[in-house]
Amino acid sequence: AMNPYNSDTLGIETLQAITDASGGKYYFVAGESDIEELVFSDVADDVTEAVVEKESIVRIERPKDDVMANVPYLPAVFGYVQSKAKISAQTVLTVDYEKASGAVTRVPLYAYWKYGNGRVSSFTGGISGSWAKGWQDGLGNEYLSNVLDVNVPEEKIDRPYTVSVEYDGIYSNVEILPAKADPYATVGVKVTYPDGTEISEQPKFNASGYSFRFETPLLGKYAVSITYSSGVGSYESESVFNISYSPEYDRFASFDASTLHAAIRHRGTVSEGGIPSLENEDGNVDTYRLTFTVPFMIAAVALFVLDVIVRKVKLSDIRTLLKISERKRG
Repeated sequence: AMNPYNSDTLGIETLQAITDASGGKYYFVAGESDIEELVFSDVADDVTEAVVEKESIVRIERPKDDVMANVPYLPAVFGYVQSKAKISAQTVLTVDYEKASGAVTRVPLYAYWKYGNGRVSSFTGGISGSWAKGWQDGLGNEYLSNVLDVNVPEEKIDRPYTVSVEYDGIYSNVEILPAKADPYATVGVKVTYPDGTEISEQPKFNASGYSFRFETPLLGKYAVSITYSSGVGSYESESVFNISYSPEYDRFASFDASTLHAAIRHRGTVSEGGIPSLENEDGNVDTYRLTFTVPFMIAAVALFVLDVIVRKVKLSDIRTLLKISERKRG
């Protein structure tokens, strides 16, 4: 955005906000004569690529990125292509670039960004020749090995779309999401049921991709074959999913704990999704101590008194008791 005439502060701030939001730059010029100089200096630097062949210090902007594992620093490069990073890119390495006006700015040396289900990485320097002097071994070689490890996909994806299937107990829904929306692409879906029955459909493009809903009443394996044709080429793929049980069994696996919560209220808690930890809270535990000293002393005194009484009984008294006992029996 250029503002050659209006020097109003509010107007300048508005234009700066617009350019910041769109990833552009704002330039203020005093008149039309300054526009030509601006176009062939700063603007030219921003919109054109230039080959820079000189020793340049490498700056690490994201030291914790996966590609920088075990690489605390990197040697200088002796050449790179001046460029501008995408707004959505993650810039890991930069070098200083001197514009025609003499101003120095940082430009990307290594950056990456997400594209569809994959990732695009860009290294604007060279990995061989004079540009990469000092990178053939040591930390430079370690970094280049990391670049290969990080950017090799874990799964081979040889089609420009992804497929997902969701089963709701009665119907299944197939979602086909292309990496880049193409409403003019031709898509065909063929479903093979467990008993060999086949149905075909050409789903229409919606806001983000294509979807196809079909009834799945049988247990077993379903095969979903997809043909996709667009300006980038034609592709075929197949996804397989299994339905191993009838949906009515789900009622035994579901439980609503709201009734328990209502019954417990403030008198406790209800544990869901795991085994609760059973612990006593010290504040809610009463301790009782029972002392048997007094009962034991009373029992000991009673036994002592009884022993004294027994010891004081005379033999004549015992004979008298025996005679009384004999009279009663007689």
